[in-house]
Amino acid sequence: MTRRLMAGTARVALAWLALVAGSASLDAQTGPAVGRTMTDARSPAATIVGTIVAPDEARLPGATISITNLATKRSVIVVAADRGRYSASALPPGEYEITAELDGFEPRTGGVTLTAGETSEVNFKLPLSTVTETVNVVGSVVKETIAASEIRESTARDVGEALAELNGVYKVRKGAIANDIVVQGFQSRNLTVLIDGERIYGACPNGMDPAVFHADFAEVDHLEVGKGPFDMRHEGSLGGVVNVVTRAPGKGFHGSPNLAFGSSGYINPSLTASYGVANFSVLGGYSFRTSNVYRDGSGTLYTQYANYRPDKVDGIAFAANTGWFRAFAAPRAGHAVQVAYTRQKATDIKYAYLLMDGSWDTADRASASYGVTGKGLIGAMSAKAYYTRVDHWMTDAYRQSSVGMPREYSMASQAATRTTGGSLELVAGPISAGVEAYRRNWNISTLLAGMKYAPQYSVPDVNVDHVGAFAEYQRSIGDRTKVEIGGRVDLAKSQADSTKANTDLYFAYNGTRSTSASDTTASGKVRLTHRANQAVELTAGFGHTARVPDPQERYYSLQRAGSDWVGNPNLEPMGNTGVLGGMNYTYRRMIVSASVYYDYLTNYITVHSQKKINAVPGVMNAAARSYENVNGRMWSGELSVTYPITDSLFSTFSTSYTRGTKDTKPANGITSSNISEIHPVMGTAALRYDRSVFFGEIQGVFSGRHEYVDTDLGEEQMPPYGLLNLKVGAQKRDLRLTVALANVLNEQYVDHMSYQRDPFRSGVKVSEPGRNFYANVAFRF
Repeated sequence: MTRRLMAGTARVALAWLALVAGSASLDAQTGPAVGRTMTDARSPAATIVGTIVAPDEARLPGATISITNLATKRSVIVVAADRGRYSASALPPGEYEITAELDGFEPRTGGVTLTAGETSEVNFKLPLSTVTETVNVVGSVVKETIAASEIRESTARDVGEALAELNGVYKVRKGAIANDIVVQGFQSRNLTVLIDGERIYGACPNGMDPAVFHADFAEVDHLEVGKGPFDMRHEGSLGGVVNVVTRAPGKGFHGSPNLAFGSSGYINPSLTASYGVANFSVLGGYSFRTSNVYRDGSGTLYTQYANYRPDKVDGIAFAANTGWFRAFAAPRAGHAVQVAYTRQKATDIKYAYLLMDGSWDTADRASASYGVTGKGLIGAMSAKAYYTRVDHWMTDAYRQSSVGMPREYSMASQAATRTTGGSLELVAGPISAGVEAYRRNWNISTLLAGMKYAPQYSVPDVNVDHVGAFAEYQRSIGDRTKVEIGGRVDLAKSQADSTKANTDLYFAYNGTRSTSASDTTASGKVRLTHRANQAVELTAGFGHTARVPDPQERYYSLQRAGSDWVGNPNLEPMGNTGVLGGMNYTYRRMIVSASVYYDYLTNYITVHSQKKINAVPGVMNAAARSYENVNGRMWSGELSVTYPITDSLFSTFSTSYTRGTKDTKPANGITSSNISEIHPVMGTAALRYDRSVFFGEIQGVFSGRHEYVDTDLGEEQMPPYGLLNLKVGAQKRDLRLTVALANVLNEQYVDHMSYQRDPFRSGVKVSEPGRNFYANVAFRF
């Protein structure tokens, strides 16, 4: 039934694409000039180029730019490519009106007079499209973005997989959904991961439910990634900051029904509706996502590589329901209030990568904020309070290891985490300053058949209280140079419940019974941006950030057969001191962006095998998986090139490379100098035709051999791979259709970070999907 539905829908999709493409061709012949212009043969043509950015300078690819000749009323419509850059050539001299638009932002219009043979640059900064603009005091971290429209074009099943489209961002696959992320070698625990600026943490100690998993595609407006130790607004941004920005309502009544479907029975219907007047607006939505177990390039189900029971190998791979509500009000000019709530429940998530699966996972996010903008000394001020909660139940009930056990499972964990936080921020001229405070609670109870199902508080109801203050200063020096200076100080208190903590394990392996710690950390940055000339912009930066060890790293405790798993209460905060050098080069319409990072990591926290150092009754194993501080280094480089062959045909190329090393401590079982979960060189090359009403893209992906592995943790070298992906799409009025075919050549491969994460890994290498089809139908009114 599903295959017939998909085949029928595919035929309808192809017919629709042909209709729209034909309509676009007809428009070009008989209607207003779209994507072309008539040029007087006696006058050399002119060119317009520019960049589209958000209020925080994040680039906005996908924006539509309409360029209208005021004398002839003829229009050219182009689409901003990667890094928000656009260009329109073959324009006759004259006066032009230019309008830039993108969903979620207010359109902006400008004008320019072109002379023969001239290239004129017209840039736009698009404000947010609702009253929420005054609520967010945006920091100065340079961000890369992915718009919602780009997400809907991809075959990604969750936000983590979508983020891997960015250069230098990689995913950790554990199953068909809930992919974790690594940014330039920094795992998610070494990043600040936010949803609308709010902290949310996964409850599973094995990373089953990473923070980004708890945002649904349908509620996302765009994704932001800032790299390097330059985020001063949030504690813990060692390798950068990731922020999921959700949709906000605009004026009038609007609806966005959406249907996505694809291979392996994937289906994702969703609906978002909003209503807004001048000073009040509301938005609500619902989404459902589900899929069966996918097959890899060899035709094998990804669960067949693990120890699943025969009746659980196939069938459902995940199901997730998400509902959300937002309300915004402007009680008077310059004031804005917003409240928001999101509820998500996921069930039956099969993680071949790990020893257990997610029976269910629930997440709640609630927030309220108030913002003011003015014209006095304080230009803007905002206050926010939020609460996030994640509950997670995982077992091995679907695995062979549960067969013949007294209960339906041989191992299970009930995990819960709560975060209550708030911030106060203000802007006074070139100075931004603020205070952030939050409490994170984490509690896990683990049941093992080998321990007669006696509850073990593996994370013993740990509270981590943070309070921090930051300040940033920005100033332009002349019209070519901008300097940014920032600093931050944090105080943190970690406290485990001493009645639940297994201090015998702490003492046996790490020589302490401590259940509390106090930490003080300081951060700072300096960054310079200099436009050397019209073609070259240079960036240099120096930054330092820090984070405290999380509750798992310090206070985890689990006795099990063969090898225990224990935190290390002696851990010191981890620090990153990094430098950045970058360049943006524009030659005619070509854009080249390059950046290099070097990070020196003090007290890097690594997993290792810790020998027992004290004899304690009841602690029988000779060694445990634990955590240790070592120093390390990280080198990263990124390169991207965008070249518009014509106003509608773009070629892009990007590549990234990271190398991470750490000091060895043979006495502590740390003999490998390689940092784990470092992706080898990777790149993409694409050719895209985009006329706003129709687009098509062919993309090649390559990944080098995974040579530098952490053999202490069982990482293995992996071969290189290459992929071919295709997608086409069309838009007619308010209806948009996208069809994609990923892994066209049906390659059998394993991504390089989908088999290692210790210590509850299954040892299985989770293969990526084989050839798979995806379609998305979106309607807006």
